[in-house]
Amino acid sequence: MTQLRQIVQAALRAGYLTSESEAAIRHLAELPCTLSDIESLITLQQAVSTGKVARLSQPLAESAVLKR
Repeated sequence: MTQLRQIVQAALRAGYLTSESEAAIRHLAELPCTLSDIESLITLQQAVSTGKVARLSQPLAESAVLKR
């Protein structure tokens, strides 16, 4: 299992995605990826979209906008 897939699997198990994990995914996605890596990213994107995985960096950004 590649490092990218490991990060995605950890996020799916935990139910959240840390800002550090997001940064690592961005970095690793710039490197050559396998089809399995891309499928993992699609699965993660779907999980975030449906609320199965929360982005921990997101609430901070949203709350800053709402306070304005």
